[in-house]
Amino acid sequence: MTIIGHLIALLGLYGLYSGWLVIGCLGFLVGGVLAGKLFFCLRSGGVLAMVTSIAYGYHYEFTPTVIWIIVIGAVFACFNSKRVAKTNDNGWGFSFDVSSGSGSDSGGGGDCGGGGE
Repeated sequence: MTIIGHLIALLGLYGLYSGWLVIGCLGFLVGGVLAGKLFFCLRSGGVLAMVTSIAYGYHYEFTPTVIWIIVIGAVFACFNSKRVAKTNDNGWGFSFDVSSGSGSDSGGGGDCGGGGE
């Protein structure tokens, strides 16, 4: 079902690119839910608001309202819900890990794969 969901989401993105904003937005939402990447939460709402408002600005114009919706969508897309964090499936959104940057870690490496051991 995830493959079908991804294909429907891609068709939705193509609809957004082609100018069919309502059908493209609905296709992206349904495909994301079927793929298990979009949920009914603030994070997924932010991703949907960003994608739709970027497509609207691309086809018409980037007014201050559209840019403001993109910024608000980016802020909401950074939220991390407890349900998503428990399953280790990030879904579609942004995740920032600020705790890994402070370094009293003598082993080095972190996520980069390096390290002097």
